[in-house]
Amino acid sequence: MKLAVQKLRALTQLWFFPNLWNNKAFSNTGINWVNQNKQGKEDKVFLDRKGGAMKKVAVICLLVSGTIMGLAFPMDSMGPVAVSPGTGDGKAVVSCPTFSWSMVEGASGYRLEVFKTQGDEVLPHDEIAEEPVIREEIPGSTLAWTPSSEMALETGESYVWYVKGLDAYGEGHWSAGRRFTVDTAAIVSSMDGALRDRVREYLRTDSQIRETIEDITEQSVGPATSTGTQTDGEATPENMRRMGTEDTWNTFYGNRAGESVTQTSLLAFFGSFAGHENTIGFDNTFIGAGAGTSNTSGYGNTFVGTYTGGNNQSFFNTFLGVRAGLANIDGYENTFLGTHAGFYNSTGEGNVFVGAYAGKNNTSGWGDSFLGKNAGFSNVTGMVNTFLGSDAGYNNTHGSSNVFVGQNAGYSSTSQDGQTFVGTNAGYKNTVGEGNTFIGFYAGADNTTGKSNTFVGSKTGRYNTTASWNTFMGDEAGLLNNSGTSNTFIGHAAGYSNNTGTYNTFLGREAGNHNTTASNNTFVGYAAGYWNTEGWFNTFVGDASGFNNNTGNGNVFLGYMSGLNEKGSNKLYIQNSDSSNPLIYGEFDSRRVEINGALTITSMAAASDLRFKKEIRHLNSSLEKVSALNGVSFEWNREMYPDKGFGNGRQIGLIAQEVEPVLPELVHTDRQGRKSVSYDKLTAVLAEAIKEQQKEIMEQKAQIKKQESEIRKLHMIMEELRARLL
Repeated sequence: MKLAVQKLRALTQLWFFPNLWNNKAFSNTGINWVNQNKQGKEDKVFLDRKGGAMKKVAVICLLVSGTIMGLAFPMDSMGPVAVSPGTGDGKAVVSCPTFSWSMVEGASGYRLEVFKTQGDEVLPHDEIAEEPVIREEIPGSTLAWTPSSEMALETGESYVWYVKGLDAYGEGHWSAGRRFTVDTAAIVSSMDGALRDRVREYLRTDSQIRETIEDITEQSVGPATSTGTQTDGEATPENMRRMGTEDTWNTFYGNRAGESVTQTSLLAFFGSFAGHENTIGFDNTFIGAGAGTSNTSGYGNTFVGTYTGGNNQSFFNTFLGVRAGLANIDGYENTFLGTHAGFYNSTGEGNVFVGAYAGKNNTSGWGDSFLGKNAGFSNVTGMVNTFLGSDAGYNNTHGSSNVFVGQNAGYSSTSQDGQTFVGTNAGYKNTVGEGNTFIGFYAGADNTTGKSNTFVGSKTGRYNTTASWNTFMGDEAGLLNNSGTSNTFIGHAAGYSNNTGTYNTFLGREAGNHNTTASNNTFVGYAAGYWNTEGWFNTFVGDASGFNNNTGNGNVFLGYMSGLNEKGSNKLYIQNSDSSNPLIYGEFDSRRVEINGALTITSMAAASDLRFKKEIRHLNSSLEKVSALNGVSFEWNREMYPDKGFGNGRQIGLIAQEVEPVLPELVHTDRQGRKSVSYDKLTAVLAEAIKEQQKEIMEQKAQIKKQESEIRKLHMIMEELRARLL
């Protein structure tokens, strides 16, 4: 016990007045601690006898401290609010003051001044003529300050104190004054703040100090008074209300803590007015001034922090943080961790709010999980939401079944349901859009009314505002899309510049990268349709296919780099290089197809139905025309035209330049002026030529037959003449 007393004494000397233990105010209470003398004799405790009863009184100086988060005021409107100690129209009695105040937005630091005061009036700071007894500059965002032992205030004196936030020029507005009186006897009635936490840590870790407190407590509530109603060490509710009193089932520390307890157990109340109204509630742990102060029958609750769960009447709640769950009445099975977390929750149940001001305005929303400063700050009735990240779902009020993960994710969403925003600022401006899924840094950040969009990747759909039914996947895919709807962009920067284009499908890194207003395009492959801006109804399949086509319409390019430099419309390219002579080339508007290579067809049927034809004319002079043609044998010039795929060996055919003057219908000239012959069409000419030749043959046969008949007749005449002559 001797060691414990020394530690307690050292503790108070460290944080409070250096002469506290020698102060006459302590002698007047009948308590004197006598140090161990040089001969090693034990400490003696001189006792004050009253009414024949022996009392030991142990006094621990407990400091009211901690940072109280207040409203933030702009530098140009008003100063901070002085919170503790003291009041404006009366005065508080404290033992060892810790000064605390509210935050001033933009303040670079604070200045605190303390003055002695004689009268009851609290003057504005600027009307005080005396010099302050304490002037302290507190840098940064610190909102509480405790004087050192060298700044000890005098016992019995009254003081008034002021604080102001300082701007960059050292200017600011003073708070209203707060009065207080220093009285060391006041230390008996409180256990609060930073010192309380420090003492509690000593109690938890140092068994000798803990045993000392228990021993002192047992003796302070010990032998009965003249009424004889109590036995030594009996732990009744009345005794428990004394500082440091505890028994097997209940522990109360603090002024009027657990004051209303009658017959219940498993209670631990620490702090002034902690669990003050608790009557039949059991299995509760309330730590902090005013924690669970109005709870009467609620049970299984754990509240830690000033006024945490102050109005609770329910069960199985865990609130940790200044004023966390303050307004909760009937809500149960909630977990609120952080300053003002779940502050207005009244009936909401099964919620988890973690972070300063998380779910602050929730009243009846249930099944919500908010993690991060201001996460779900404005939620009122929204239920089954998951908001993770600072300011995630900040403005959501009634929306339900949403998942917002990341700083500012879903920040502006108010009453929409079933949305998923994952990533910093994902869906930041979404207000009425519903059914959206945004995953990635700034994904869909500017979306306001667009609905049923899916954006996956950093900055995907970043500037989308009203467009709906889009699917963008990949870093910066559809980044600039504004109102274009029903697009599918998959790949890094795919559809990057699309603004109003609709019904486009771009698959591949930078596919359709510069498309702005064009619609109904399908680009598949790295950089396919890269420079297309306004071309419609194009299909480009293959890396860099249609790369430079920017305004062409109705093109089909198939293969690696197919149609790379083609800028026209209605073209067909099938190839695997950027050659201007593709294996297959076509023109949809003229219904033409070119095959630059050998073609093998097992069978072929050409359309020839009479019903397909009109203005039918018979061919004339076919034999003459065929006679004008020259059949030749030759070899292809493969050296000059290696990309044409010409075959080896001797070939048989016609010369197009010779055929064209005779039968121009059989000759085709391509884009480069090179000619080809439609040999299949020559069949009709040959058929007519044969018929013409056959007609001539038949006519000649008839002529011959006639001539033969005439010859026979002449022979007969000659025979008759010969016979007559003989």
